[in-house]
Amino acid sequence: MSSFTFVVEPIEASKTYQGDKRRHREPSRSPSLDGAWRTMIPTDKGMIESMSPAPNGTVEVFTRQNLFAKAGVANHVDQNAEGLRDRFVSHEGKEEIVIERPSFVKGSPHNDWEGVFPEFAEKIAAKTKGGVAELAQCDFSTTTPVERVVSQITLMDTVQHYFQYTMCCGCGFPSITLTGTPADWERVRSKAAALRSYDLDWWLDALLPALDHFVQAAHGRPDLDFWRSLCHINTGTSFPVYEPVTGWLQVFFPYLLAPGFDDGFGRGGGFDEAKGGVAKKKLRRNGGLANYAESFASKVNAANFGAQRRSGSSSRDSWNPPEGTGDGVKLELFPPGLSSAPFTYKDAMTGLQHKMAFYGGSSCLVQHTDGDLEPKVGWAVLDSGVLVGGPQPKQPLAEAQPPNATNVAGGA
Repeated sequence: MSSFTFVVEPIEASKTYQGDKRRHREPSRSPSLDGAWRTMIPTDKGMIESMSPAPNGTVEVFTRQNLFAKAGVANHVDQNAEGLRDRFVSHEGKEEIVIERPSFVKGSPHNDWEGVFPEFAEKIAAKTKGGVAELAQCDFSTTTPVERVVSQITLMDTVQHYFQYTMCCGCGFPSITLTGTPADWERVRSKAAALRSYDLDWWLDALLPALDHFVQAAHGRPDLDFWRSLCHINTGTSFPVYEPVTGWLQVFFPYLLAPGFDDGFGRGGGFDEAKGGVAKKKLRRNGGLANYAESFASKVNAANFGAQRRSGSSSRDSWNPPEGTGDGVKLELFPPGLSSAPFTYKDAMTGLQHKMAFYGGSSCLVQHTDGDLEPKVGWAVLDSGVLVGGPQPKQPLAEAQPPNATNVAGGA
């Protein structure tokens, strides 16, 4: 089977769906320090204590220029933050500096923390005056990697009255695989465009631009900003913090369940005949179909989704979608991807007529050995257990559990 896979985020894919709890758990203990110094005196006042007289005489002092007076500057700014503000920045209040690390897992020893600090320092340099970031940088001939990191943390400390620091971690898709050939995806797009003759312009205006990206990706030219805006959702355990789906995934759902109703989707609802042009299912149009385009155009993705806040919003409004996104759809309002066609089974041997139905659609989610997740489809032939012209069930089939098991089923 032909397919094309492209990397979306540099993340190591989990091999156990919903089984990796690392990001929800603090490490039980700190990792050991390999090759620790033979003699180490724990202290957070190294300079003053190293130069203080020893109890029984004098101790030779080994000191360096790298961190000299850096903490003193940070303390000075802390004590005079507003008086020095215009020397450091041009804005009022605190601006947020966001670093994205989709591959980070909280508590993992494999997180590249050393690569975080230079990026914070670079962003501080772009937002401050007078070369303050360069002044704080340790760049001497004797500077070690550890000392350089410490100087960057000291810089962050110095200007923390003017900036808020945020890291967005552990979100995104490692890769996405489009099965089939580019010609297949071009046919999908052309078949969708042909639906305009059925009064579906209101849906296709949002759907076709998304399908254009599928075609582009199938030709080996994926727009990663688009694919990163596939789905923005959270259940309260990770980043970001918004419940509704606001990514372009919702563009495939022109209708949503009317709140409080699921008639027609119950396990028995597929046995009911459509009659008199009355809709079987309680649905409403998805009014937010085009909202994903706003997220995509603003380059809002799973990693930075919570980093933007609507201007002038209060703390009570912090749960609203950020700038660059529109309203989303709650998960429970998406209809099931299941179709049904009721039919009457006439048994010539017994003369009985049975109410039955064909079912087909999304049936399960499969995780492959390489960690990839794939929704699978299947079909079934179901017997309601009700005879045409016979005793009717005490409750509507849409609410009743069909008594008989599947007679025939298939899947792919």
